[in-house]
Amino acid sequence: MKPNARFKFFARSVAILLVFTAMLTFGEQRSAQQKDESSSYLRAEQVLEAARQATRLKAMDIKGLSLRTRTEISEPYPEDFLRSYPQFRNQRNQMITDGELSISFPDKIRQRMEMTFVSNQQVLERVLNGDRYAQRSEIYVDGKPLNFTANNLIQKSEQEKIADFKNSAFLMIFPITLEYSWYAPLRFKYVGLAEAKEGRADVIETALPNGSTYRLFFDQKTHLLLLMSEMSKDGREAERRYFFSDYRNVDGLLIAHKVTVEKGKEVVGERQIKSVQINPTFKPDHYLVKGKSN
Repeated sequence: MKPNARFKFFARSVAILLVFTAMLTFGEQRSAQQKDESSSYLRAEQVLEAARQATRLKAMDIKGLSLRTRTEISEPYPEDFLRSYPQFRNQRNQMITDGELSISFPDKIRQRMEMTFVSNQQVLERVLNGDRYAQRSEIYVDGKPLNFTANNLIQKSEQEKIADFKNSAFLMIFPITLEYSWYAPLRFKYVGLAEAKEGRADVIETALPNGSTYRLFFDQKTHLLLLMSEMSKDGREAERRYFFSDYRNVDGLLIAHKVTVEKGKEVVGERQIKSVQINPTFKPDHYLVKGKSN
């Protein structure tokens, strides 16, 4: 069966996820009884390696990537925001982002995002080259630049900005390459087996340096990544779920070109990969860090 055919059930019914979640509890108990901690780490690496072999249709050494994406989000405003701005309680946070992301492993990342909100537009550019970092942000209202100061914004240190940038890049890049050595020395553990009528999925879990925990579901037959869940702090439920579909062959690498985002029981967004380049050649100044961040 072609990979995309196995993903159509995600578009048909969100209820499938509830089956995955319910069955996972049994899988966790069974896994805990049968495997000790060290073997769960080994099993998780085996799942990852099977996925790498499934997506790499030919031998390749991925040294860098370049992506163009479009993301559309429509979701309720968070409660902490509504406490300060209650007038938005009956409105939704709507945003369209056209993004460009390039990376040369292990430590060069560049990103440009053009974000369109209901009332304004924002352009954010970030570049990391080794331990050097810079970012610039501009806000436009009715096409005119808005002069603003960062005094009313949450101030972050340079290291916090770098960590945030690497985290966001990792969540974009890892589902494509399934490699993490450039990002952090992560440890994945095998959680259990999730089952639905369409098939089974091996589930592995890891914690990022910022404390976020993610579970990844890999189809047992195709070994492709089906779903990535961002877990709540108590680890009992998923805060956000990312469904991967529309796998396409790009120069010998199978890449999911569509990511559907779900929060709670509601679909709140979708990201489409518009173009991908593997091991592109960049201009010498592509990762040049110049000026100060604003």
